[in-house]
Amino acid sequence: MTSPALELSGFGVTGPGPSDVIDSVTATVNAWTSDLGTGPLAYELHDGRTGALIGTQQAGQASGNSFHYDTVTFQAPAPAWAQLYWLQLWIYADQGTAPSGTVVSVDYASLSVAYEPSGQPFAAPVAGLAAAAGKAPDATGPAGRIFIDITLAVGPTLSRAQATAAAVTQGDGTTAGLVVSDRGA
Repeated sequence: MTSPALELSGFGVTGPGPSDVIDSVTATVNAWTSDLGTGPLAYELHDGRTGALIGTQQAGQASGNSFHYDTVTFQAPAPAWAQLYWLQLWIYADQGTAPSGTVVSVDYASLSVAYEPSGQPFAAPVAGLAAAAGKAPDATGPAGRIFIDITLAVGPTLSRAQATAAAVTQGDGTTAGLVVSDRGA
């Protein structure tokens, strides 16, 4: 019997630019089981916006050691740059021959991206004081990721500078949610 997926998200992978070539994504997971009769954990990389599987399912190793880390690599196809920010790691446990009540623990997961830099820097335009850039820096960038650089200055009667952008909407109509920045003096 295979468990429902443990869907992990919020990795917010950054680093590569839109013109860089993504080679692979590697997941590192601290996981172990209370009975070695369980099958190895199965790992899937998914697009968090569409739920689509990226590449193929990868198998880890069953271990009873709480210091065990599975490392699996997803490549060919690697995710597109526009998918990086939304990546999800889905983890499945299989009971195998283990008795009912066996526990499989997942305590830590991380994703890292191997890529070839194109040499073309990707940076958001810098805005003036209390002014925000009016558009995304690159039209080929991922929906849901707009880089806006706002410079805040602490006023004579305030000890903190704050900026809030509510209901940020991307060009494709997707709401990015509340964005808040707070900088002390």
